[in-house]
Amino acid sequence: MKALLCWFGRLFLACWLAHAVPGMAQQEEFTGLVIDQTISKFGHDFYDFFMAGWEPPNDAFILTIKERPSLVLGSLIWIEIDDTVVYESLLTPKLSANEEKAQDARNYALEYISYRGKALQELDLF
Repeated sequence: MKALLCWFGRLFLACWLAHAVPGMAQQEEFTGLVIDQTISKFGHDFYDFFMAGWEPPNDAFILTIKERPSLVLGSLIWIEIDDTVVYESLLTPKLSANEEKAQDARNYALEYISYRGKALQELDLF
């Protein structure tokens, strides 16, 4: 009984919000999402450098920055856009080198998103 009353309460609230605030009923389109799955300090620094100059395009995408730390090699970092790896590199303890790699990664990611958007428009699936 309590679950039924809770369900009716949520339904009433949703209907009231849709009529009381007309702009709230319309949802904005999802354009892009950037997910940070880095683990180490080097990975977090790479993510910060990557996002420092990030200008999100208007295309829909999910970008994930992933990291696999290693004692021998440093940290392996890669970027996936919609489950496609578009960049992969090893991070070093040298901060300036990682900043350059983050800039390169950002350029690759933006180029890939732009290329994918144009390809989808040509296929008329976008």
